[in-house]
Amino acid sequence: MAEKKITQKTIQAKQADSEKRFALWLIGKANTASYRAGSGKNGSIHPKINGKVYEAVGGRNACRQQAKTLAKEGLLRLDPPVLTDLMELKAIHFDLSDMPRLCEWVGIADPKKQQEIQIEKIQTFQEEVSDTFLYGYYEDILERLRTGQLVKDPNLGDELFFHFLNAMAKNESSIWKRVFSAYISGSSKIFEQNYEKRVCTVLRLSPLYEEGMENEDLLKAYGILTYSQTLEWKGALVYRLDKTKHSGDVSVLTCADTGVIDTSENVWGTVLNAQTLEHSECIELPGVKQILIIENKANYEAMPYRKDTLYLYCHGFFSPKEISFLKKIPEIYPEMNVFHWGDMDYGGMRIFEFNRTRLFPRLKPWKMDTETYEKALSDGAGIDLNEEKRKKLEQFETEMLRDLKESILKYGKEIEQERLLLRKKISDLTEDGQECPSSVL
Repeated sequence: MAEKKITQKTIQAKQADSEKRFALWLIGKANTASYRAGSGKNGSIHPKINGKVYEAVGGRNACRQQAKTLAKEGLLRLDPPVLTDLMELKAIHFDLSDMPRLCEWVGIADPKKQQEIQIEKIQTFQEEVSDTFLYGYYEDILERLRTGQLVKDPNLGDELFFHFLNAMAKNESSIWKRVFSAYISGSSKIFEQNYEKRVCTVLRLSPLYEEGMENEDLLKAYGILTYSQTLEWKGALVYRLDKTKHSGDVSVLTCADTGVIDTSENVWGTVLNAQTLEHSECIELPGVKQILIIENKANYEAMPYRKDTLYLYCHGFFSPKEISFLKKIPEIYPEMNVFHWGDMDYGGMRIFEFNRTRLFPRLKPWKMDTETYEKALSDGAGIDLNEEKRKKLEQFETEMLRDLKESILKYGKEIEQERLLLRKKISDLTEDGQECPSSVL
């Protein structure tokens, strides 16, 4: 391996750096939270000189020489004031009001000035979202900066993070995640690769966040869509498609005159993408007497078509577009029986309560009771409840799932919905939610 060539310029640069080691050490001593906050800018420090200082700045001779140089520049005072070869340097006296000059002499930014610049920057970002929950988030950062703290999380030098965050909070429409990324940064993938997790961590402070939401659920709540976001159902549902906002030729469609589409014939299910959801409205459930919301895909797919039942696959938390589409159902059919079948765990209970409070006020749980839970445990379907989830579950308030909650805490086991497919058959629903003698599997 060839040796790196040492040039005269490199030697001079190293010498210049070594000649500033004492000044850098002094800046480090003076750079306190009090100084950065401005409360100690008119004070002074009086560090003693000892072997540790010699080691930090390159030895005794280097320390003495560099201290003398700074004294001649009027940047500090020596103790003793006159330093001969036979005398030891005991201490130095440095006025903090000279810190900007010392930093300029070294060639670095004054820490207090840097703090002020960061405060101004964060105030600018805060003003952009003053009417959102982010105002408090920025206020917390500002409070730390004003008290002189060195804020490392978030990285204040990464302005793109704050641009993404503010754009998310102000977003009032739906936009594809990669289009959003390209619009803010010029790169379609940088948000997903470098910023999504960090932004979602902050979004968990927002009023739209529900405990148990994954990042994708949270992004959906703020209108940031992925190509996988769809609404799926199995059953008789009629919706009207608003074709007036479509730029293509829709005259060839069978629904061209009315825009009404009946999905009753789709016995294996119907899937609408995000764009279709945005321009559609549910108008009728012909012949449907009950609705079953199913949390997991395998269980949803296992349910056969029934003329009297609408199966909705919720894949976790419904997005705003899905809620907008589905909320017409309780408006049209306020007395409709609606049931929810999900995981018998903390997340499943959170999703049930979300759907009940946000969408279907009459929602009832199905196969999420103590009897079903204990039967599943006896079949070996339990998963250990970790301590973090236990604490969350203990604090979780739910009237309709109280017995299930107590059972999970008692046995220390959770049960995922898919495990039931391995252990037993899924029974039909009657109008009141009880099992029928016949089986669908």
